[in-house]
Amino acid sequence: MKMKLVNILLIVVFLVAIWYRVVAFGDLRLSVANNDTASYINSSRAPIFSWQSFAGRRLFTTNLLYKLASDGENCKVTALSLPALGQEEPRQIQPCFDRIVLLQSFLSIMGWCILAWVTARRINNPFLKISSAAVILAFGFTPQIAEWDSLLTSESLSLSLFPIIFAVLQEIVFGIANGEEKQSNLINKILISLWMFVFLLWVFVRDVHLYAIIGTLVLSTPFLLINRIRKQTILLPITIILVACYMFGNYSAKQSTRWQPSLIHILEWYVFPHPTRVDFFIKAGMPDIQSGDQYLEWFNAHGVSTYGKFLVTHPGFVVATILERSEYFKSNFLQPYFRVNEVENSKITSIIGEMIHPETYAIYLIDLFFLISLCATAIKHRNKRALALGWLAAWMFFYAGTSLFVSYLGDLEGVGRHVYPSVEMSRLYMWVFLFPILDMMGNHQPELAYT
Repeated sequence: MKMKLVNILLIVVFLVAIWYRVVAFGDLRLSVANNDTASYINSSRAPIFSWQSFAGRRLFTTNLLYKLASDGENCKVTALSLPALGQEEPRQIQPCFDRIVLLQSFLSIMGWCILAWVTARRINNPFLKISSAAVILAFGFTPQIAEWDSLLTSESLSLSLFPIIFAVLQEIVFGIANGEEKQSNLINKILISLWMFVFLLWVFVRDVHLYAIIGTLVLSTPFLLINRIRKQTILLPITIILVACYMFGNYSAKQSTRWQPSLIHILEWYVFPHPTRVDFFIKAGMPDIQSGDQYLEWFNAHGVSTYGKFLVTHPGFVVATILERSEYFKSNFLQPYFRVNEVENSKITSIIGEMIHPETYAIYLIDLFFLISLCATAIKHRNKRALALGWLAAWMFFYAGTSLFVSYLGDLEGVGRHVYPSVEMSRLYMWVFLFPILDMMGNHQPELAYT
């Protein structure tokens, strides 16, 4: 009877949250473009499975989405906002683009609901179970996330697909940790296949997502030492696919031109004004004169790798650069592209969003503390739930930290928008693991905490 009441309350929470998300932010077909939208449209005109679709100005998944608006005659942008130039336009229902933002909103609602349900269902304490679902839904349905679904950029896809990936990953990891043969051999194969499909779509939204493949491969290696897991026939092809996708994605990124504007900004702002830094690049092979065919040849072939070496050998520069504009790490990330007075009760929802999306550096320390706590618990008690949560915490922490570092130091223009998904992932980290930790702390038999 008690569990039935809890489940009824959970369903009510989900229904109220979905209703709020659908009605509170205006017509779901409303959209607005920015200065990058044209590149998504143009890139999507390449044949979908062609090399250009992967190595062009934009990546495969956004090209796939913007196929819905690749008709230049019938799909024209009528609402364009350029906040940097003081041009802020209201959202409009734009032909073709209305389908794009509808799909973005649908994926967002579905993704946050799936993550909230999967996270809450393994929590035993009724209050914590309901609180967990409510907070995760509030995280995804407040303006800091929800308003971005109206924008014709890649941020919405990046943030909407991730909750689905992480929810399915939870099911896989807990299934393996639980060790039930039928679940491992049947359900997990289905879940792994589903995860691979969504994961690879997400990887080809932004180049920085490739680092999640590295984290997955590195953290999965200990699993292969367990005989029961190693015998699963699906693991070898999955490993091969992940390695192949990383190599393919890395090569396609290098062959494209999408990285060039970022590196140009970095060299012009961080390197060329400083003679000692220029000396390092010249010793690494850069021509003395930063123009002409010889320089372009070096730039295209060795520019990225040389900058990478510079970062590794100059930790002082890295620290100083991070501290210089560290305010991005605690930004509110409210979208600047359309006026908030278009959205009903925007002031109230923004305040609620500030509570769920804490604008403080402390979030990174809390995340680190949670990671250490879960890993220490897993090592000390060796119970299934702690081991699964420890692995999941390490996976998410690795990717959030790596993507934040790369996004921040990878460009100077539009830094706020580039680091936005990574910072929000760090904030989400706290809520995803807070309630399971509290649940384990209140459970005197941690092995029974896994259900």
